[in-house]
Amino acid sequence: MVTESALKASMKDGDRIILVLVEGHETTLKKWPLHITIIPWFASELSANDLKQILSSKLKGTKPFQVEVGKEAMFGEKHDIPVNVIKLPNPLEDIDKKLRSLIESKSSGIAYSNLRKRYGFNPHITFQGERRKYPGDKIRINKIQVVRIDNGLKRVESEVELNG
Repeated sequence: MVTESALKASMKDGDRIILVLVEGHETTLKKWPLHITIIPWFASELSANDLKQILSSKLKGTKPFQVEVGKEAMFGEKHDIPVNVIKLPNPLEDIDKKLRSLIESKSSGIAYSNLRKRYGFNPHITFQGERRKYPGDKIRINKIQVVRIDNGLKRVESEVELNG
């Protein structure tokens, strides 16, 4: 099992994550905004433009949609990370299926793959200090972001609009 500390230690410049920003529109992220991870950290030699084109092609025909925030839960190895689970079923499951095999074929591996195989896709929003969502909140999803880590900073490298 990959631990959170092992993952943080293994993240390096150039690693990427595919997610949905729930708040904020900054391009450089000094601290994590509320977000829903779709594909965890992975390393790939693809340029930002190539990755955006590939993702756009895979997501062609996907319309914007809404998800509902569900119950609170505790995640992490020690069950000490508060999150809100996103209610299923929802279109994030289809997006995950479309992108996971693509990213696996274009990268040197995806973090947490063993956990995904064991527990399945479990979209959630991790609390960020006092910032959080509440059960019943609705979130409109109309774009997917790719975040890249460079020199310790996380920045939005590209966005793919969902325009079905």
